[in-house]
Amino acid sequence: MTTQNENEYINVTANAVGYVSKIIIRKEGRKETLKIRMNLLSGRKTAIKYIPAEFFVNGAKPIDLAHALNDRLTEDSKTLISFMGNVYPSYYVSQAQGYEGQIVATFAGSLNFIKSIKEDGKFTYRDESLHNGGAN
Repeated sequence: MTTQNENEYINVTANAVGYVSKIIIRKEGRKETLKIRMNLLSGRKTAIKYIPAEFFVNGAKPIDLAHALNDRLTEDSKTLISFMGNVYPSYYVSQAQGYEGQIVATFAGSLNFIKSIKEDGKFTYRDESLHNGGAN
């Protein structure tokens, strides 16, 4: 059995951590769409694997943080973001040299809440609601 949108079968809410590689801002008239492209960390601390992913940014606070981060992001930045969001499997056909035409599996979804941002080893943002009132 097939449906028009097979992504609906696997869509989980996840706590995730990833290195930001690019922030994409698209404007159509008054509407603006933000995406964060990152490499999610997976596996054990001694054997980390990186999984490419792309997330739509939702909510006023995450959008403000993504804009501010975009102003500081450089090619050499090591920006680690901890977040909660919806994740689902995705795929695309590679256009990269040497891999043309190969199907690449990845994750996509929506980034709904940013817990922390660490830039070059230093925290530049921590959501205070997670660190106050005994919520640690």
